[in-house]
Amino acid sequence: MIPYDASYSETATNAVSTQLVIAKQGGAVQTNVFADVAGYYGWKIKRSNWGYGTFDLALAFPGMTNVWTAELIRPMDGLIFEMR
Repeated sequence: MIPYDASYSETATNAVSTQLVIAKQGGAVQTNVFADVAGYYGWKIKRSNWGYGTFDLALAFPGMTNVWTAELIRPMDGLIFEMR
């Protein structure tokens, strides 16, 4: 699950929608647009076409200036996730 909430920043409290972008470095990109400014997104990564590697996540609230980013690494062997 990837949580999101406009109240993460005072500058985004007037947001009316949310955009979550998931991009595999050197691969697929998925843009998710939500009408709600708070909630969660269930990202199915295990047993999916996403595979393994490094993923860039970006959370934005259209019309607001802040964008939150994260990098997630899913190694091929094992079940370890590294998030920065």
